[in-house]
Amino acid sequence: MNKMFYGNYPATILSYDPQARTAQVDIPSVTDGLEDGITATFAYPVGHDDKDTEILIVPGCECYVFFQQGKPENPVIDFYGSKGRGEELVNRLIEKKKMSLLER
Repeated sequence: MNKMFYGNYPATILSYDPQARTAQVDIPSVTDGLEDGITATFAYPVGHDDKDTEILIVPGCECYVFFQQGKPENPVIDFYGSKGRGEELVNRLIEKKKMSLLER
């Protein structure tokens, strides 16, 4: 019987492939022994279509993943983890090479 994984699991982003919109992630107890981690996709918030929205993904960031249909070979990055202290309190920082604002 195969073990199913449900819920959110802490992970670390190892690298990001912007063309494929995937990242290599390390997930303790799931990817133990895999030097390059496992390929994960992203869950985008409603209103953020990945065909026209590029987000900054930084290797080394802590995140949480869930496993599509509970299968450990199908990780999906759901959200970043909290840093706990030292966050920007007043401003929303957005770092982009190019930005467009569309009025609809």
